[in-house]
Amino acid sequence: GKETAFAFAERGAKIVAVARSKELLEDLVKTLPGKGHLYYVADVGERDSVKKAISQIISDYGHVDILVNNAGIASYGDFVERPLEELEAQIKTNFFGAIYFTKELLPHMISRKSGSIVNVISWAAFIPTPKMSVYSATKAALASFTNSLWIELKDKGIKVSGIYPGPIIGT
Repeated sequence: GKETAFAFAERGAKIVAVARSKELLEDLVKTLPGKGHLYYVADVGERDSVKKAISQIISDYGHVDILVNNAGIASYGDFVERPLEELEAQIKTNFFGAIYFTKELLPHMISRKSGSIVNVISWAAFIPTPKMSVYSATKAALASFTNSLWIELKDKGIKVSGIYPGPIIGT
């Protein structure tokens, strides 16, 4: 997410970052090249939190040109040993977070007949990974959602794409 924000900012984009950690968001916005970047603290896995953030973003900016759904958490270990609450949080963040953001922003993009939705998925969508069963399932669901949404929106001026990185080391 951070590197994506830098890549867009270096090309002149105004970044609107959303995450749970105010401290990380403040640090990101301070270090991005250019000016006019904003951040909003929200839990992407909570529908009301996303709805509130999008409402404020639209109020502050008027529109969003590119939505990058990049939030994700992984839980490593045997499925049988993972607490259900941990798995639910993973599903809400990895899959429903993209659903919530897309659902809130898509009407604005459709009304403008312009916009791009980029879902950061994972190679785990296609290669099941032992000890990461729910993570792989969320990424497979996101891949299917992305492909279906692309078909729905391709004639409405909205671009939809998925990015499938391999393992990410570090934060």
